[in-house]
Amino acid sequence: MDDAKTILVTGYAKVPKALSMLDIHKRVGIVLEINEVTHIIENADVTFIAKLPWDFFKRSMIGYDLSQGVNPLIETIRQYHESPSRQVIIVALQAVEQRYGDFLKQ
Repeated sequence: MDDAKTILVTGYAKVPKALSMLDIHKRVGIVLEINEVTHIIENADVTFIAKLPWDFFKRSMIGYDLSQGVNPLIETIRQYHESPSRQVIIVALQAVEQRYGDFLKQ
């Protein structure tokens, strides 16, 4: 790992029974690698089945300054991610924000 310190922060959200992905995942998990100094998301992962939504999510997250809060990210998801799993992703992002805030308070 380079000199910049990064941390992994996770967030999870329960998948509603109406979504077909419930057959494989009971929860959607988001993992962000965040630079402790700059608060920039350096890497991202999400538990999607298909590669295209996974790739779209990753490109939407990397480079974002999390010190700005998740609301701009949520707006991006609302505007450009039209799928039944959209609300689950939003809830998981809010969980990431809470955990990251807790980490910063340590």
